[in-house]
Amino acid sequence: MTLPYRLFVANTAGACLLIWCYWLGYIARVTEGDIAHMAEIMAGLFLIGLISTFRIAFKVEAIRDRADYTANGRLKSIRALMIKSKHLIVFSSTLFILSIIGNAIGIKAMFHGIDPSVLASPDVGAKLGLQVMGGASMTFGSTIIGASLHIWTILNAMMLYTEMSLLELEAM
Repeated sequence: MTLPYRLFVANTAGACLLIWCYWLGYIARVTEGDIAHMAEIMAGLFLIGLISTFRIAFKVEAIRDRADYTANGRLKSIRALMIKSKHLIVFSSTLFILSIIGNAIGIKAMFHGIDPSVLASPDVGAKLGLQVMGGASMTFGSTIIGASLHIWTILNAMMLYTEMSLLELEAM
């Protein structure tokens, strides 16, 4: 089974899980309090990484299929692709950092504008409770989205690195 095919199968399974979560309403619940649009930023970054993963996977297969490469030429090409694919680790780390930034924004939204002098009033307490719940929604939502996309990107990168490492061993 070729690398692009394995990536396609794994990512289709992930997409099916994502569609199932959307159908059950989990996606809406997680993104409803996202006042800073961190979910869209993380999804965009994830998609760029996913496209890049497939692009590199097709290049790996092209190197595998070329019969006119010498062992040294094949080795250089694989090592060049390994260097070019290092950005996937940066993408996954960035997804994780963005989830932490989303946490910070959510916490700030929770406590923004709280005046301790008016906390004794029941009307203000109810309003404040809604504000805190909205901030907590963003805090938890960005963590779930960022961590999930981080894991997905790492799995794709590891499939890619494993295949390139095996091809590198064959070329030695």
